[in-house]
Amino acid sequence: MRVLLLAALLATAGCTLSPRDKAQLAERAASDQQQLDIALAGLTPGKPEACLNQTRRNFSTRRIGDTILYIASRNLIYRNDTNGGCSLSRPDDILITSTPQPGLCRGDIVRTVQPTIFTQTGSCGLGDFVPYARKK
Repeated sequence: MRVLLLAALLATAGCTLSPRDKAQLAERAASDQQQLDIALAGLTPGKPEACLNQTRRNFSTRRIGDTILYIASRNLIYRNDTNGGCSLSRPDDILITSTPQPGLCRGDIVRTVQPTIFTQTGSCGLGDFVPYARKK
């Protein structure tokens, strides 16, 4: 959906996409959604949270398009739909956050960096953290 939003923004800014580019964006959006569906299968979304306290857990991360999954365990994943910009970086780029707080909060900036030469490739702002948990 965010990829389609990007396409709409480019169109309103005077940029035109070729039919091939439009098809690639649609294909990428469908692929991203399929990956999210697989990653969150069997989990139920909970109430969105403004912050994610990282002092209580170690999280691994997975970026799918403009969504970042903070994985606490196979039974608990926090989904964060960013404001865009991170999906344009390379899949192997690393995520870097810096915050004076003990956790991440809505509005914090995430930078994407190419790991071999530490060049920044993108950035995006965090949205709400939605917990997805397995029902017991």
